[in-house]
Amino acid sequence: MAEEQQRHRVKMEDRGQQAAIERDKRAMNRGFVLALVLMLLSAFALYLGADLVGFGFVATSVVSLAGVFLYSHQSTRQELREKREALQQPSVAPELSDNSNSTDS
Repeated sequence: MAEEQQRHRVKMEDRGQQAAIERDKRAMNRGFVLALVLMLLSAFALYLGADLVGFGFVATSVVSLAGVFLYSHQSTRQELREKREALQQPSVAPELSDNSNSTDS
């Protein structure tokens, strides 16, 4: 029974990791498409002579991509920090002090 439980736990962890990988891939694809659309819009606006609009689209796309990168990097570092701290904590609950015997006098 313990082996079956271990296999089930490993299977569920694998599913969770695969789901996270797929979610990250979808997010990267959406970000790439969004950046590509913004760059094409800026190129088209610059082609039409709307310099301010074209540069606005360029600035928007660069700031958005930088923000997403920084947020992703920060959240990854935070997650790793939390996992490291969880590993450093003891897995056994500390013993409770026996305060119930203080009235034995």
